[in-house]
Amino acid sequence: MKELFTVYKKSLFIGCMLQLFQQTSGINTIMYYGPTIILSSGIQIGGLDPKAPTTGIILNLPLAFMNALGSFITSKIIDRLGRRYIMLRFIPGTVISLLIVSFGMYLSTYEPDNTTPQRVGGYLSLIGLFLFICFFTIALSGVVWAINAEIYPIHLVGTGNSLATSSNWLSNFIVSSFFSYDYEHRCR
Repeated sequence: MKELFTVYKKSLFIGCMLQLFQQTSGINTIMYYGPTIILSSGIQIGGLDPKAPTTGIILNLPLAFMNALGSFITSKIIDRLGRRYIMLRFIPGTVISLLIVSFGMYLSTYEPDNTTPQRVGGYLSLIGLFLFICFFTIALSGVVWAINAEIYPIHLVGTGNSLATSSNWLSNFIVSSFFSYDYEHRCR
């Protein structure tokens, strides 16, 4: 343990910060509250009752599909293109797609006589969510875990990964808690 905090402290810092950055992007919040986000964007899905218990499961299916698709793409390109190359090329896509979601959510709250901006906002939010999950899964999901497994010497991999994973779950808890708190207070 002492060696990890002295000789390999830079590796530990990089591993923990990658995990922290992964979670502060909001991926688990989107996966936890994805159906709620989709419904609050104002998008109308024919025949689907927003209050039915199965609605959340049905709305999570496309998000899970995009997650699986991104993981499949990552598994095919990670060794060929390299971890750094993938992260530098796809992280901007995650940022842009979150901006699309934000703009779409803004449009969905637009309340003039014409509801076209609301509909456009709902669909823009949905497209942004799908793009975010795809870009995130390629850039930050598997790549961060692969880097964490490779930056420590073999005798410190378990401990280094454990500490990095702890920073992952701690930041996940903080981000998800703030979203839940903020969302519940806005709904009141």
